[in-house]
Amino acid sequence: ITELLVNITRHNLMPKHEILTAEEKKEFMKKYSVVDRQIPRMLETDAIARYYGIEKGRVIKVTYDGEHTGHFVNYRCVM
Repeated sequence: ITELLVNITRHNLMPKHEILTAEEKKEFMKKYSVVDRQIPRMLETDAIARYYGIEKGRVIKVTYDGEHTGHFVNYRCVM
């Protein structure tokens, strides 16, 4: 309960996280010719994974957009 007192997804330094559907994950894997173990990992105990209740094996699209980082997209597989 204490973790839910602050909404970490609304913090101005937190990038946008989107959970890919099974179909989107399949398209992503096919487009880049990768498997789960080749994608950067996010632990199931990560604050964002716990906040959204993401299970192992799901792929997350992380969109960074800031004046210092610029705009780029990264993908993470929850382990």
